[in-house]
Amino acid sequence: MTNDEAVWIKALLLEEASIKISPLISTREQTQYFSAENLYNSSQVFIKLNRSVKVCLSTSDKSKYMISEDMDSIIEIKNGRTMIDGIKIVALTSSLLHSPQQALFNLYKRCSRNCAFCPISFQKDNIEFMNADLFSKIIPQLKDIDLHGIGFTTGIPEGWSEEKMVAEITAVIKTIKKCRGQNAYISAAPPPLKKSNIDKLKVSGLNEIRINIEAYNPKIFRMMCPDFVYEDNIRAILDSVQIFGRNKVSTNMIIGLGESDEDILKGVRFFARHGVFTTLSPLDVVPERKEHLRSLMGREPVRPAAKRLYDLAIKQKKIYDLYGITLNNGLRTMCSACGYCNIAPLIDL
Repeated sequence: MTNDEAVWIKALLLEEASIKISPLISTREQTQYFSAENLYNSSQVFIKLNRSVKVCLSTSDKSKYMISEDMDSIIEIKNGRTMIDGIKIVALTSSLLHSPQQALFNLYKRCSRNCAFCPISFQKDNIEFMNADLFSKIIPQLKDIDLHGIGFTTGIPEGWSEEKMVAEITAVIKTIKKCRGQNAYISAAPPPLKKSNIDKLKVSGLNEIRINIEAYNPKIFRMMCPDFVYEDNIRAILDSVQIFGRNKVSTNMIIGLGESDEDILKGVRFFARHGVFTTLSPLDVVPERKEHLRSLMGREPVRPAAKRLYDLAIKQKKIYDLYGITLNNGLRTMCSACGYCNIAPLIDL
């Protein structure tokens, strides 16, 4: 099987977003291979399709695909056809890992912003479960784990203060450096911040930063993220490039919110010119948000089709080649360097 064929199979799997695991496998292997540590509280499995192409899927008995009982192939259930064999299930070596070789933590699990695609604001517990004191206890547990980096993101709690949040992030960065050494590689995905506060994060030892745009089309952004200001997100991303440099800043763009392909590619080109890596993430339609998305979009919200994901990734790769976007000496954490949940042009293609 060629690499392009493996990427196409990945696109099909991402369109479905789930895979069935037989009871025999889940009973035998669950503590080693499956993770329940994710935003939607569903079990996940990390799969290598070949040496470079890999995918993360939620486990579901309703999926049209399944992993064979010998865990060596993926089968299309309807016709029993083997889609791909020689796969490898990747174990998470610690319950603290978010994905293979990546540790990702939340500063605030609660968020007061009402983004139409995000379930976090529905969570009832207002938990600050990654502060410097807690981190000082957690980080030593990561000492012997093979890590490419440590990242953290955050919701925006009610009554938040940008200065307080920056102070807390800075304290966490210093804790990581103290526990794992000054060479510890750290990233963060804060909300859009003032340039002076972005600079404080860089000075404190942050290696890279992600500030999300979610939708490059301003109309769709304002519809989906009414509590954010489009221009503030753009400004913060570009300010971050001035402070961290090219290929050290990333953003996320969701595919499936009603945007056109040209909206997506226009955004990819804009950010690439400025040295920003854009992750193109398929829309996750979570139950808590389905009705709200339907009312905003005027149609049923669905995952993007495999062909759309595949074609956009091919075009994204050409744009990156044109503007010198690379992972070499660049981004090492979060979605841009992980590549399990989206077609990653600099990893898969």
